[in-house]
Amino acid sequence: MQDWLKEAVGKAAAQTSHDQPITAPTPVKGRVLVLDGDYLAYYAAGNDETEPGRARQNALEKIDAFKVLSGADRVVIHLTASGSNKGDRFISATVKPYQGQRDKGRKPKNWHAMRQWLETYSGPVFKTKTWYDREADDGMAYHAAVLGWELAVIGSADKDMRMFPGIHIDWHCYALTHAQPGVFRTINEITGKTFGHAWFWQQMLQGDTADNIPGLPGYYKPNGKVAKMGEKTAEKMLADCENDTHALHRVADLYQNFYGDEGWAAAMVEQAALLWMREDKHASVDDWLRVVDPDDHRHVALRAAADALKVRIAEQYRWVEEIENGKRSD
Repeated sequence: MQDWLKEAVGKAAAQTSHDQPITAPTPVKGRVLVLDGDYLAYYAAGNDETEPGRARQNALEKIDAFKVLSGADRVVIHLTASGSNKGDRFISATVKPYQGQRDKGRKPKNWHAMRQWLETYSGPVFKTKTWYDREADDGMAYHAAVLGWELAVIGSADKDMRMFPGIHIDWHCYALTHAQPGVFRTINEITGKTFGHAWFWQQMLQGDTADNIPGLPGYYKPNGKVAKMGEKTAEKMLADCENDTHALHRVADLYQNFYGDEGWAAAMVEQAALLWMREDKHASVDDWLRVVDPDDHRHVALRAAADALKVRIAEQYRWVEEIENGKRSD
């Protein structure tokens, strides 16, 4: 066994009982390592002293460790194209600019070379899928849905991925989490991380600072004062929820209390469109409504708000097209 793979196995073994030695599982036919190429490019690039060849080797070693320790028999790397519309999240966001806080400065020295290598690679180790109409995250969710959870190994350090079904492999310690469809909340005993739709609803409250998504900015305390909604508070508020319907009502009530009867549905739909990892073929902004029972009394308001969001997005595209065609100047 090569040194880097021994190290990976050692990390996995250190997180488990010493009475249960770690061994590489037999590859499962059809099981695919669905890998986050956007993060891999940053991870493998290293620092300014890292040679380009070493950066590529970093990527290959990580890929192989994930593949061996999860029993995958092939690898597909998902990338967000530089010109991607990211599932129209930039248009959807009104409370805060989507990813508006991200540093526009210098990327790692080898980042561009790594991206080009991943995008153009044609060898036997992996295949690449580059997405223009969605983010790589959405592409991974869709790919996992097509494969079925038992055949999809999700490799990413991005916490957003934890909301959809699959066999999730931790980027650092290689712990596996079997997040099954229909299981609302799965907590990995090693890492303590929450997986499943419970994680989506928690993010609907706490937001996602990495993507500048606010979630619910605050909530009213019994004394009438507004308090900020943090991760621990969001987790506590959903602790007794056991399914999507219960979580929907809890979250919707909090949004309605904060935004009022007229604004809660639009605010909630916007945040859901930004946060939900889209599992449908077209990466629809309203794909998240799949977890809302059509007979639920909240569905009518949420459906209307989702339709309004789609109209707003379409109007933005028409506006841009008219400018490009010289039909308007503003």
